[in-house]
Amino acid sequence: MRLSKLQKCILLLALKKDKPFYTSGQIFFDGWNSPPDVTPAQIKMEYYGFPINRQGTKLLFKRSEVGKARYLNASVAISNAFAHLERKGLAEKRFRGITLTERGWSVAKNL
Repeated sequence: MRLSKLQKCILLLALKKDKPFYTSGQIFFDGWNSPPDVTPAQIKMEYYGFPINRQGTKLLFKRSEVGKARYLNASVAISNAFAHLERKGLAEKRFRGITLTERGWSVAKNL
């Protein structure tokens, strides 16, 4: 299966989570509001290297520091990568990110 560098990064970031959303066919959370394995903010920080400004538990990015065009391009690329992973059956969209499917966890572990 062909994956872009960004898609591979997303899968590998999900592996850093303590336990997968899916384990042995059991779902720990269900629905749109369940916690994602990977968020766009994590990707902007890890993959794109955007400087972060923490406010409590939130990761914030100042567009003026990153550059408006670069910020918007990264946001579009992340959205497209999420959509591609979902079409390939490797992830499901969540409210604030994506969650890997069992197949997604399997692929991620083999990267």
